[in-house]
Amino acid sequence: MNEERGWNAEFFDALGLMHNAETAEIEQAFQVETRGHLSDRRVADWAGLLPSDDMFMVAHDMSSPTPLHSHDFYEFSYVTGGIVLNVVDGQRLYMLPGSLCVMNLNTRHTLEVIDSEAVVVNLGIRPKLFLEGIFREFMDEDNVMSEFLRGEGARGHLFFSDAGDRALIGEMAALASTYSQAGMRQSYALAGRVLMLLDRLARTPTYSYFGVDTKTMHMVSFIRDHCEVASVQAIARKFGYSENYCTQYIKAHTGRTATELIADARVTRAEVLLSSSEMSVQAIAAAVGYRSVGHFNELFRSYHGMTPGDYRKLSRTAK
Repeated sequence: MNEERGWNAEFFDALGLMHNAETAEIEQAFQVETRGHLSDRRVADWAGLLPSDDMFMVAHDMSSPTPLHSHDFYEFSYVTGGIVLNVVDGQRLYMLPGSLCVMNLNTRHTLEVIDSEAVVVNLGIRPKLFLEGIFREFMDEDNVMSEFLRGEGARGHLFFSDAGDRALIGEMAALASTYSQAGMRQSYALAGRVLMLLDRLARTPTYSYFGVDTKTMHMVSFIRDHCEVASVQAIARKFGYSENYCTQYIKAHTGRTATELIADARVTRAEVLLSSSEMSVQAIAAAVGYRSVGHFNELFRSYHGMTPGDYRKLSRTAK
């Protein structure tokens, strides 16, 4: 390994990043063989770990927790797989695969180990980038992302979750790929990708100023583990809350509706069954909670742009 590129480069060398916008390949881009973790010494000496560029990326696994620390840059922390407990300004937030937590300047946080195989990919943006040019124009705009970066409302973090179109993982994979191709250096191409990410976050309705706390995590886990029977009514019965309370709480803490999370869980389980079993599409539809195979096909196509049958063929061809 080129020593000048440093420890961080090992992770990006391991990403095996692809340069194809197809969703299946983008997801494969984040299958990481990790070879290290953030130690107390590394966190204590950010100057020796992080590039001096206005935009940079680092990645690490979660085989070890990170001690409490803060940054003088905006940190975009994305979980590619597994579950990470991010304690932000004393608040315990669970980050699921596809979760992005944007932390404002001087926000104090630590990452605790829940899943040692979880991987975090971070984008760092130094505030001086927003002093001029098109980045300054973005900072001055009237949207949720620009207001957050300006520090309005004194909010320490902003939480996003990937919607059914899996667009967020595509943006993060493209960022990492662009950074890797540029030799782990800032580039005009990276600046363009960062602007595309900021624009998407500015326009997405799936955000939360709270994040997934313990109560939300229990609800989300119930949906994931019992997706075939999950409903707002079932969640309310399980946890002893009113249906209205469950609806509002889930939306406030995930940025998404309970119905959307249930659909996500059902599609995720269907993906596994399509790839690993010989069950018919009709049987899989029933197994994940749909009486109508037509409804299931329509939902699955909205996520993947292909039928369940075509997904099965593609997944088996890729193995």
